[in-house]
Amino acid sequence: DGYEFIPSQQRSLYYTVPPARMYSPAVAHAQLGAALLSGTGPQAQRARLAGSLAEASLLAARLAFFDLKRGEPARMHYRNALVAAREADDHQLGSAILAHLAFIPAWDGKAGESRDLMRAAYAHAARGVSAVQRSWLHAVDAEIEARLGDHKRAVDLIGRAEEALSDADRSPVPDPEWLDYFDATRLNGFKGFCHINGGSPELAQEALLCSLMALKPAEAKQRTIVLADMADIHVRTKEIEAACATLERALVNLDKHWYGIGWDRIYNVRRKMDSYDDTK
Repeated sequence: DGYEFIPSQQRSLYYTVPPARMYSPAVAHAQLGAALLSGTGPQAQRARLAGSLAEASLLAARLAFFDLKRGEPARMHYRNALVAAREADDHQLGSAILAHLAFIPAWDGKAGESRDLMRAAYAHAARGVSAVQRSWLHAVDAEIEARLGDHKRAVDLIGRAEEALSDADRSPVPDPEWLDYFDATRLNGFKGFCHINGGSPELAQEALLCSLMALKPAEAKQRTIVLADMADIHVRTKEIEAACATLERALVNLDKHWYGIGWDRIYNVRRKMDSYDDTK
């Protein structure tokens, strides 16, 4: 009971505590869980502890990759989380861990590895996940395909994500407590990104505006992503003044709420503006 209490508290702190401060306590709690698990006997007790250890390791991995841009430590934490989820026989967690892990090779352009991991995530999900988690899986898959260049499939997957989310009230499987990083607002963020890369700036702008207006104060990290993507739209439509103003808003937000992936988004948009350096 004592060990299980901590990951839920750390998840709530994730959105407000600077990641550089949050990372070490998250890693320490995962290490404690692994040590406790090595000395635990009865299967029911092991399963409870392993499930909580998987959650702790997943949080450490998310901090390492998305917030601090440390790819190799993130891989290690994801692998540890997956081992613990298997010990707990928790297919919801297993599916979520594999889908998170699929982001890493996608960022490096390794299509085969990323798609293999998504297939594994879907295989675990077939054992029973909530409609919201199924929607998130499709959204993650959509972003990965957008990054890998299959824009048609990305947009199709966003449609599946929207369909799954519309079934949330009728889902026979409840949402797990740890699934606090996805909802309709986040889905619109995924949707905007996919439509930007699919060449539909109007649809992207609509989705991103809906996301931006609905974001809660605690979701400041996501605000940086949405603003950077909105600036990206302005660059693609050659509205450079609007792009600069929006990117400045993203930088101001990032300065208050650091997010490594947010910095990547801002940097990539700024690079696209290089040809407009002489614009007055």
